Amino acid sequence: RISKGFDISLNAVVVKLNGTSLATLRLSPLVLRAQYAGLYYPNDAVDPDLDLIHAVTAWGGGGAAGAGAGIKVGIIDSGIDQDHDCFDDLGDSDGSNNFTNNKVIIAKVFNMRAKVAGYTPEAIDSHGTHVAGTVAFDYGTTAVVEGVTIPHTISGVAPAALLGNYNVFPGAEASARSEDILNALEAAYADGMDVVNMSLDRKSTR
Repeated sequence: RISKGFDISLNAVVVKLNGTSLATLRLSPLVLRAQYAGLYYPNDAVDPDLDLIHAVTAWGGGGAAGAGAGIKVGIIDSGIDQDHDCFDDLGDSDGSNNFTNNKVIIAKVFNMRAKVAGYTPEAIDSHGTHVAGTVAFDYGTTAVVEGVTIPHTISGVAPAALLGNYNVFPGAEASARSEDILNALEAAYADGMDVVNMSLDRKSTR
């Protein structure tokens, strides 16, 4: 007996079998697929994106708490918002309001007009923060996007890693010179960064 029909989300009906087997129902020429009703629950599992790249497997027995511990990752981008939900629970490391905290341990700006324009390492654009979050988002952080709660906690690939903010797109700057990027790379090396990430596109000036 059909108890409910659907024609928007999918072309399907809900059927009370009343003793008829599912195998018998599948024999009907009008049935493409038949399955028992399922039960679904809120997803409070680890960020599913991590499984896609086998990050959880790579963590091994140490788990998320130690994933990336002792590793420093430099982000050459548009800055890291150290007050973002995925970083700000660790507090300012020295109370100096210098765009760092116990997670974002270094913040520097690279632009030929930095002094004249008053540029700082502050993250005006969100791209660098997004990249930094992919790298080292605090483990098991909850998030709300446009008022909707994400149904699982979010974590970076190496949530215990430390971050260096090397901002080559300060203020409203939409481009960075090769020299600025090279200066940032040199600084990251001098600062002891183990890994550097640059999610940048190159456009020819010729």
